[in-house]
Amino acid sequence: MLHILWTILKVILSGIGIVLLVILGIILIALLLVLFCPVRYRVHAEKQKEEAVSTARAEGRVSWLFGGIAVSFRFSRSSRQTDIRLFGIPLQKILGFFRKKKGTSVKTAKSGGKKKDPVGNSPETDQNSSGPASSGLTDKPSVNEHASSADEDKRSVHTEKRSVHAKKSSVHAEKPSVPVNRPSGNAVQKKSKGLKYKIRTKAAAFRKAVRKAMRTRDFLFHPKTQAALRLVLEKARGLIRHAMPVYISGQMEFGLDDPSLTGRILAFLGATVPFHKNRVEIIPHFECENVIGGHVDLRGRIYGIVAAAAAVRILLDKNVHFVIRSRKHKEAA
Repeated sequence: MLHILWTILKVILSGIGIVLLVILGIILIALLLVLFCPVRYRVHAEKQKEEAVSTARAEGRVSWLFGGIAVSFRFSRSSRQTDIRLFGIPLQKILGFFRKKKGTSVKTAKSGGKKKDPVGNSPETDQNSSGPASSGLTDKPSVNEHASSADEDKRSVHTEKRSVHAKKSSVHAEKPSVPVNRPSGNAVQKKSKGLKYKIRTKAAAFRKAVRKAMRTRDFLFHPKTQAALRLVLEKARGLIRHAMPVYISGQMEFGLDDPSLTGRILAFLGATVPFHKNRVEIIPHFECENVIGGHVDLRGRIYGIVAAAAAVRILLDKNVHFVIRSRKHKEAA
């Protein structure tokens, strides 16, 4: 037993063991960061009450890894801006650096691949040196010979076309006349049989669709399926509550021409007090004027461990297993 432990320690302390430990440590650190390092977001929206609705603007930032990976955005009717940074360096700058490096490597590879020809052995000099000699050895054909050969080719083409037309006319003359088919009792019987076959196929397809709809209804209203849906909805609501902003503040001013309509909107906004915990000040204007303006700030965070726990809870549920098995059985059928 001690000998086995000693050999295991020797392997761990060797170079391969150290490399494996480093890789495992990196994987463990990455997993812990994904699970316990939150994704934080911040949003700010604003509109001045003196300005038009089209002048509203919003900006925000989503960051992870303590701000090492950040996405900033700014939206308005006239412009949209997005900025992605990795540890403070813009992503476009990093991509440009890699593109530039790749371009330089390709240029060096092309310049290294070109080879210079030795002096006195270029193909142009060879062609120039051999040009006059070869031209002196070969005789050029005369113009009359070219014209006579072209006339002979034209005559042969015309004769071939005439023979093809003669063959086609003979084939058409030899074809017998096709008798005209007149409707008979057999054709009527065939049409009636075809109509009956179409009716039977349509009825069979309709019955199949009805059976499929009944099976789907039974599957959806099965107690295990209902329990699985309740679990998924419960976990989804929990994730939404977790992702909701933890800090809200702002101010809102509004008013309409009809004071009664302004009062209705005020009553509706009063129902949102549990959401923002009375941190958004609402100022109504009942002086029969169209006014809308204000600002709002939102901040929140999302932990990966919460989403992972919800996913594990759903996947380990026996009712969810029943739903997955049922779906696989239907796809196989």
